[in-house]
Amino acid sequence: MLATLGPMPTGDEWAFEFKWDGVRAVVSCAGDAVRAVSRNGNDLTASFPELRKLPVQLAGRRVVLDGELVALDEHGVTSFSMLQRRVHVRSPTASLLADVPVHFFAFDIIYLDEASTVTWPYARRREALQDLELGGGPMSVPPWFSGPGRALLDVAADRGMEGVVAKKATSTYQAGRRSRDWIKVPLNATQEVIVIGWRFCEELHQMHDQYHCTARARASTVHEGGVHRGRLDLHGCHGTRI
Repeated sequence: MLATLGPMPTGDEWAFEFKWDGVRAVVSCAGDAVRAVSRNGNDLTASFPELRKLPVQLAGRRVVLDGELVALDEHGVTSFSMLQRRVHVRSPTASLLADVPVHFFAFDIIYLDEASTVTWPYARRREALQDLELGGGPMSVPPWFSGPGRALLDVAADRGMEGVVAKKATSTYQAGRRSRDWIKVPLNATQEVIVIGWRFCEELHQMHDQYHCTARARASTVHEGGVHRGRLDLHGCHGTRI
């Protein structure tokens, strides 16, 4: 289930969560077996061996969870730039696992024990998540709030977070759909850029471009001796998500 971009909703029918800057994943656990799949259907299990600890953390319960795989910076804020070191590595080394540990933030549950929960309202699914009584491990259940959403967005801005997602407390889980029952309100700083190059990566199943380089032009130009000299500054490089 995907959120729709929109303005911050108001009203008692809405609940609110922070928006996490990571890789969306559906994680299934049954007995000792664990599988993680990205929103594009890619199997992520081998890339994130931390997830092997989930069966113990969940005390062997059979669940299907929706959430975000994240890396945390020194301030405890999710950082996609840190996570990029892990997302395309199929067999991470021990040193990489130690340098960039990954956590799973579960914000929805779509199967519990022997029953599908997709027809349950969001509030009931969230309560079921809270009742899992997790042991220690890579998974945690981030909080949800009754609002107001604008206040939560202010907190997200103060902490350098990605934004807020508003969810109707009565909404069912609509797998594979982008729904108006979930509204994402990102904190995006935007600017005009020029794409100046990219590098193709064969390792990504010949499907993804690994890096896009962008540059931004200065808003003002420098005048020296009557000569116009415009300057182009490198804005940075970023990789694709999976």
